[in-house]
Amino acid sequence: MESNIKRKAYRLDRRKVKRVKAILKTDTETAAIDAALDFVVLRKPNRLRVFDQATKRQREREAASGPGPAGADRGWTRDSA
Repeated sequence: MESNIKRKAYRLDRRKVKRVKAILKTDTETAAIDAALDFVVLRKPNRLRVFDQATKRQREREAASGPGPAGADRGWTRDSA
């Protein structure tokens, strides 16, 4: 039986992966990426709110601490996809 799981190499922003791992409370980066893809592909709107809430909190922290470096990536939101 052929597995749907394939080993791939992607160039990903480490900060984004770390944030997703923390938001989704997964043990590994692979689990975090897999869960994030599930949320998007399977359209789990309740779970996507977790991303929205975490992004909102992050933006509030950044606003309170002042502007970041020019061109800094502010993270992913559903609206920016």
